[in-house]
Amino acid sequence: MVCVVSEEVLVPPTRVHLNGSELKWTAGPVQDDVTYSVFYSNESSVWVPVPECDHTSLLTCHLSATRSLSECFRLRVQASRFRLESEPVEACSSHGSLCSPEVRLSAGPGSLTVLLSRNHSLFHEHADHAIHVIYFGAEGEELKEQEDASKPFRNLEVGRRFCVTVQFRLHGKAFGPASCKQCEVIPERILGGPEQKMIIATVVLVVLLVSLGVWLAYVFIYKHKWIKRILQPPYTIPDFFQEPISERTVPILCPSPLEERYDVVLSVTPRELGGD
Repeated sequence: MVCVVSEEVLVPPTRVHLNGSELKWTAGPVQDDVTYSVFYSNESSVWVPVPECDHTSLLTCHLSATRSLSECFRLRVQASRFRLESEPVEACSSHGSLCSPEVRLSAGPGSLTVLLSRNHSLFHEHADHAIHVIYFGAEGEELKEQEDASKPFRNLEVGRRFCVTVQFRLHGKAFGPASCKQCEVIPERILGGPEQKMIIATVVLVVLLVSLGVWLAYVFIYKHKWIKRILQPPYTIPDFFQEPISERTVPILCPSPLEERYDVVLSVTPRELGGD
């Protein structure tokens, strides 16, 4: 006879997320006699139970609302039923907080941009020792850590959902809860969309400016006399030059004759040529 022993597996809680100082989760399919325990961990890998939320039947745990950066712990929840224990599920942060980054996504044709901010007390206190770590991947696949968090993800498959989660890292170690996973569908390039309208407007503006420059160059090179004539101020001929010459009295200045000395001739006697 062969005996088959079936080992019961307790389904872990789902949707474990932190909203401010309140930690919430969703129960598994089995709820009778199931309790939940919340654990926290600092920079070490040791997980310590939270006394107020140890083996509780509730689906929520209220943490201290006045935490400091030194109390930014990672959190996880584990279900228990008699001697069974589920796999622990680490909590994520549904909103940016003192211990978690605020994340926004912007999907474009073939690309996805992760919008982050360094305007956070963690960066103010630790400067370059604190960084953002992005985990990225297609929906349904394991999210992988990305080396360069400053550039958008490009050449993505159109129509497919891609997901992102972000976590602080301080002095090379994970710090605080990661942001909850956010996903966006990569849209197709729409004809006449904002990007193409901007490109068309830019091309039209460049063509107009070039045409204007060519026209101005032509005018200044080949029509400079015409421009000079247009730009000259209007003038009038004085009345003196408009009167007829006959009606004008023009003084004539004649030079006085030079005085010359001469002899007075009293008589003339004719004389033959060639004679004495």
